[in-house]
Amino acid sequence: MTEISNYFWNNLKTFSSNTALVDTAINRSVTYQELESKSQALAENLKLSIKGMIFLFTTNNSESIISYIAALRSDNAVLLLDEKLNEEIRNGLIENYKPDFIISSKAIIPKFYSLSFKYESLNFIKRTESNSINIFPELSVLLSTSGTTGSPKLVRLAHKNIQSNAESIAEYLHIDENERPITTLPINYSFGLSVVNSHLLKGATILLTEKTVFFRDFWNLFNENKCTSFAGVPYTYTMLKRIGFDKIELPTLKYFTQAGGKLSEEFIKQFNEYAFEKKVKFYVMYGQTEATARITYVPPEKLSDKIGSIGISIPGGDLKIVNDGKEVSNPDEVGEIVYQGDNVMLGYAETKEDLS
Repeated sequence: MTEISNYFWNNLKTFSSNTALVDTAINRSVTYQELESKSQALAENLKLSIKGMIFLFTTNNSESIISYIAALRSDNAVLLLDEKLNEEIRNGLIENYKPDFIISSKAIIPKFYSLSFKYESLNFIKRTESNSINIFPELSVLLSTSGTTGSPKLVRLAHKNIQSNAESIAEYLHIDENERPITTLPINYSFGLSVVNSHLLKGATILLTEKTVFFRDFWNLFNENKCTSFAGVPYTYTMLKRIGFDKIELPTLKYFTQAGGKLSEEFIKQFNEYAFEKKVKFYVMYGQTEATARITYVPPEKLSDKIGSIGISIPGGDLKIVNDGKEVSNPDEVGEIVYQGDNVMLGYAETKEDLS
């Protein structure tokens, strides 16, 4: 298992002067050295006498990423939520989990909280009432499962889940410091977060934007910044088909990825043909928040023959099809998929007590 000092969020200075983030909304670049120093300064302000819980309300900008890294470095557990989350759901989660810190661009201060400090447009709001509970030492990140945003049920991820999944993804996507992905998914969503983690692990440059793939100015940004990849869920690909994606010239594109639900076989064929024509790679993947992000992928060179398959296990994972407790070995036998790996969650949480 990786030593805590070797987790990627504690090793950003390895890539020193490389650009880590380009915040396109404010035209600002952040180097790895700056990401390290800014996040460490914030982490010092987030340290508590015992491990606590942080709610971080995110958008795809540099402040959110710096605060996310700061939360990891502070050794508290951090729940990532969308800044645009409905007020009632937001209040319900705060009431249920009583976080020690709330980080948000909204200046709403709930009862039992006061403004501790500000960082750029973010308010760091601290709980004024003591709230001690022994949080499990290895608990790192909390995410809501897809479709349960209105529910307090969260996926509990350990330090090693985050690190190992980032390593696996970086390995099969061949990520290095020359990669320049652009954000197409929110970072509070496991697939969007895995793009951030796997690229920061390798010293790549992440282009941050809230713009969507459906508009021309997104693709102008892509080309201006010489981006190399983007990620999408089935809805992304439905919309790309509608806007005539195949007519957009993207000279620096190296690969694009799909997960977050089953893409129709017809669409897989069409986007695979596009990838073949443009000499780029199309990765179809399967994952779950419960496994940090990714579980399997189809190697692009095999995709033509494996349309509809979820592919092979990510590096370090173990995949079996099991029927009545026995591993299935016959090609046409039905069973359930059983996956094992360092990226599998600690379990669910529905109350603050579950964090222990």
